[in-house]
Amino acid sequence: MIVKHSSRNRGFTLIEIVTSLSIMSVLMIGLSGAILVGSYAIPTPADTGYADKVVIDTITQFRNDLREATTIRYRSGASGDSIQLTIKDTGAAGTPTTITYVYKTSSNDFSRKVDALPEQIILTDINAFSITLTTDSGDIRVLQLLLGVETTIERYFEMHALLPDKPGSL
Repeated sequence: MIVKHSSRNRGFTLIEIVTSLSIMSVLMIGLSGAILVGSYAIPTPADTGYADKVVIDTITQFRNDLREATTIRYRSGASGDSIQLTIKDTGAAGTPTTITYVYKTSSNDFSRKVDALPEQIILTDINAFSITLTTDSGDIRVLQLLLGVETTIERYFEMHALLPDKPGSL
């Protein structure tokens, strides 16, 4: 039996395989980099809600101040709304703290001022602001706050605070 060996083999050489794998690895690295950059363009729930978190934190701080308040004074005018809260001091001095929240219609911002400290703007870009008070014999029983903020995902935020035994004036 005579076996003929062809001088022409039909396989790839080692150099051809190594070269093709090198080219494919460079292309894969470039493609994975493009996918990674593209994934940063898609916002995640954790970072899309930063502006929303600022609004929620502000509303929570406002609600906590309302709960601690011994008296509430609310004024509404053409320039905006003002809520002045008197909070009993728990320290040795015994002097009450006055916290004033102000919404200014001219600049569409919401600020907080504590006693003689400078006023701090805590929210900007407000396009809707509404406070509704429910009173009973001069006492404020329910305060409802509605905020619309342009730069947030949720756009509108609502807060209801039940305030039993909070003397107030309108």
